[in-house]
Amino acid sequence: MKAYINAHGAGENLGHVLAEENAVMMAKLREAFSMWYTGGHVNENDPNTCLLRIRLTDGLFSNDMQQTNIDFVKQSV
Repeated sequence: MKAYINAHGAGENLGHVLAEENAVMMAKLREAFSMWYTGGHVNENDPNTCLLRIRLTDGLFSNDMQQTNIDFVKQSV
């Protein structure tokens, strides 16, 4: 069975990954994505490498049997 999710949201640039205000979050992300992150895929010294937050607002989950609307703001389906 195939399943899909389509979602809408807003992106927010939180600044450079080495910015002091991003240190705690980046430590967590480096650990969570360590297999991918340390493989040379990220250049933290690039001034255009930023931390992007995406706040989802709504979405639609669908599979072969059903479709479900998701409201991320109200945290309801």
